[in-house]
Amino acid sequence: MKIDFNFEFKDLDGNAIAQFHAGKTVSHNLANSQSGDAVKFYGWALKLHALEVLDLDDSDVQTFKSFIEAQQFTALVKVQLLKIFDKK
Repeated sequence: MKIDFNFEFKDLDGNAIAQFHAGKTVSHNLANSQSGDAVKFYGWALKLHALEVLDLDDSDVQTFKSFIEAQQFTALVKVQLLKIFDKK
């Protein structure tokens, strides 16, 4: 599954929140994670920071989704990130 986080988060009115890029935000969380598969998370972080699309197998999709669900993101951010996984 191709996962593309190349977008800016939107506020409740649907307007882009300037300087709040999804891929960069997730890449920082992955790079700073203190649990999980450090090598895998770091590789994903590098790709997202470089604005690349991730190509994940089913196992990695579940790992990535679980990672996002476990983060302390606001509902506004978390929902926009999780919607990516509904686009199969």
